[in-house]
Amino acid sequence: MRRRLAERSEHSAVAAPGALASRPTGWSIGHGDVRWIGDIGAKVFDEDAADALGFGHYFELGAGLRWGCEQTLPGLSRFGFSGAVFAAGDDITGWSLGMAVEF
Repeated sequence: MRRRLAERSEHSAVAAPGALASRPTGWSIGHGDVRWIGDIGAKVFDEDAADALGFGHYFELGAGLRWGCEQTLPGLSRFGFSGAVFAAGDDITGWSLGMAVEF
């Protein structure tokens, strides 16, 4: 499990707690295992950033599948699909779909 604690730049401060978990599915493709991934996170922005964005906080919950393909596809390490739902402020909600390739 990985944990993000905080991000900071010279112009703004952001608190960003979150966690990423990965568990086996019991499936395999070629010589690589397929794993479930889950991610939960939140960001709280300082006053200047919140004023610029129009909201002061952000929350997301996501899940997906990741395939360890290094033995099956030389040059690639992992390949995956994921999706997430998010809410920002009091009236912004949405979703995202993604694909990731790691070399």
